[in-house]
Amino acid sequence: MLNRRFYEAEPWTYFRRRLSLLAEVADPESELSRPTTPKEFTVGRVTVALTPSADDGRSADVSSRANTNFSAAEGEVLLHHTSETLLRLALAHLPTSGGSLPACPWFEVARLRAFQVFKKSIKERFVLLEDEAQRRAQAAILFGDATTSRAPVEDRLGELVRYLEFYARVFLDSDAYNAAKHGFVLQAEHSAADVQVEGQSIMAAAGPALTYLHKEGAEWTLTTRWYSLEATLALIYVATNLIEALWYRARMRYLGEGARLAYTPPPLDALTDHADGDVRRLMVMSQRIL
Repeated sequence: MLNRRFYEAEPWTYFRRRLSLLAEVADPESELSRPTTPKEFTVGRVTVALTPSADDGRSADVSSRANTNFSAAEGEVLLHHTSETLLRLALAHLPTSGGSLPACPWFEVARLRAFQVFKKSIKERFVLLEDEAQRRAQAAILFGDATTSRAPVEDRLGELVRYLEFYARVFLDSDAYNAAKHGFVLQAEHSAADVQVEGQSIMAAAGPALTYLHKEGAEWTLTTRWYSLEATLALIYVATNLIEALWYRARMRYLGEGARLAYTPPPLDALTDHADGDVRRLMVMSQRIL
């Protein structure tokens, strides 16, 4: 009964809805992003208004400045949240320490409450595990084998392994996300920077930027990080597809439903290769606070 109730949910749809709203705000041509148009939304007797400002937009709900700040912050937060959900569901569906598959993954999800234990499990399962055969076996358990896939099994499993490691590293790199989650002590903006030495540009970036205060060892550090919003949107979308693929594979196992075509994501390199480096860290500038 619990398994049937559990798999009635469709967790990926929540993240896709948030992704579509983020894209609507980030799209300068969308109706929601236009800074001169007041927006009202009514639910029953409650009306929520987003009002533009006549000044520079610093205090406006709807303005170019507010839209870019929202997009910069929400891109990082949503990628991290989607990654964490994918990884939590993955752990809940992998074999237990005794080697058997969980009888009810819902119990496994509910048990993952000790955050440090969860982080350790993510690192051990998806980052530090060196045995490639074990990594591919995990991917096959979660996302299905090649019997219903158009892609060669080895290529497909290898790509899934790379994605799981990527999302695990996103989750473990949590300073910016934590700054936003715990009181929103994070500044987001759209800006550009060019670092030159003797007239030669050695580092340059333009686009969404996050500024946050965090600790590196015993020292407080103020960091600004530029990243690619376009690549982030694509990575969030792939993560929602992986959640859906994991879910339908589990429905086959626990509810006896028929097979679906196994999901084959695009090559990770196609989303993360960038002329300026890491799409999540196009440029990073840090200042130690004394």
